[in-house]
Amino acid sequence: MAWTISHWVYLLGAIVVLFTMLRRKGVVVPSILATFCLGLTYHHSIVAGIGTIFQASLFSAQKLFNIYLIIAVMVGLLKTLEASQADRLMLRPIERWIVGPNVAFCILAIVTFALSVFFWPAPVVPLIGGLLIPAAIRVGLHPMATAMVVSLAGHGMALGGDVVIQGAPKLTAASSGLPVETIILRAGVLSCVAGIVALSITFFMMRRMKTNGAFRAERQGKPVIAQDMLNGNRLSVNDSSRPTGKSALGMAILVPIVLVAVVVVMVWQHITGDAATALLGGTAALLIILGSFWSEGWKALDTVVQHFIDGFVFAFKAMGPVIPIAGFFLLGSPDASQAVLGEQARGYLFDISMGLQNVVADFPFVTSLGILTIGMLTGLDGSGFSGLPLVGTLAIAMGGGEVDPATLASIGQIGAVWTGGGTLVAWSPIVAIAAFANVSITELVRKSFLPVITGLLVATVVGLIVW
Repeated sequence: MAWTISHWVYLLGAIVVLFTMLRRKGVVVPSILATFCLGLTYHHSIVAGIGTIFQASLFSAQKLFNIYLIIAVMVGLLKTLEASQADRLMLRPIERWIVGPNVAFCILAIVTFALSVFFWPAPVVPLIGGLLIPAAIRVGLHPMATAMVVSLAGHGMALGGDVVIQGAPKLTAASSGLPVETIILRAGVLSCVAGIVALSITFFMMRRMKTNGAFRAERQGKPVIAQDMLNGNRLSVNDSSRPTGKSALGMAILVPIVLVAVVVVMVWQHITGDAATALLGGTAALLIILGSFWSEGWKALDTVVQHFIDGFVFAFKAMGPVIPIAGFFLLGSPDASQAVLGEQARGYLFDISMGLQNVVADFPFVTSLGILTIGMLTGLDGSGFSGLPLVGTLAIAMGGGEVDPATLASIGQIGAVWTGGGTLVAWSPIVAIAAFANVSITELVRKSFLPVITGLLVATVVGLIVW
């Protein structure tokens, strides 16, 4: 299909936003302006262009609200635990295992990968964010390194292969006509190669990270997501001089047991994805009520409300800037653009990716890089899965002869999922990781760029050599 002026506007807007991000500047303004320009060129109306800004943001908010909600509920649970100092008691057993930054790095990587393979990263991140991230920071692992290892191991290495739930390989195989078992094997191996390389680079990067004033040694080890950011002040809610509440020991024992039981139920009942997130969130809400009444009696009727308010305030402060950014990039997918702009709107990002097929030379390595790039471009919508039918189709069209189509499809899959599922876009679910580690989401993406790109390139080369 021939490109329209809207395609060029979208492409220019995406370039400006990505360039601004690399310059470590805020990208909300360019995202809003790009959305306005896209609406203006599509509808040929200033009024409709202005309305597109709101409609795109509303659409993205609806898509992202499940992340808002799980962050809010988990923050409320952490606030409940902090009120009685139960959180401090819960960290003590973990501290015996996490004895230093290097050990913390390895434990985070292994636990995140293992859990994410079975449940996908979205419901796993709150579990890790509430328990392991604070413990890792306490022993000296830099908050940015903490966020990076959780992101790379979960949203990258585990989700890129998706060898257990198999949502990604099934989508790729369905559009390409290739055996799903072949995609599972190759994408799983390549995603692990990319993950090992990316985590290795991150491990050496963290040695140059110095803890700044926001994470002084005496402040480390708190569940940082629950530190109040209102009026620019952090509340030292975890002060060891405060007395331990009467429910502290009971909640410190009960909460881990209940969360482990939730994991067991997920495995037993094969609960995954959004259903797993819902189970975890509902359980956390009940624990908030139980812990508050156990600690404060009937006063909990008021304090429970405050805990939920604190959770929502933090969630919106952490994710608020993501809404207009996601609003623009989601317009790259057909479903979003048609919902916001109209039924005749195109999936601009998909069309742009298809155009790249025509400029890829007929050489194995260049072809592989081409489909990796196309996969990564489709991942810019913040999903990672929406572009898999495209890369599966392109793998058949571009494969044969020098390159096995199954290898191309696997390379395209890890490119799409690693990017949008995601480790390289600030409007993907990794915003929750940044919130739990209390780091800048754009800085997390910027720091992750080198490890991710290097890992994906090495995995591409490995795929060509092995298959």
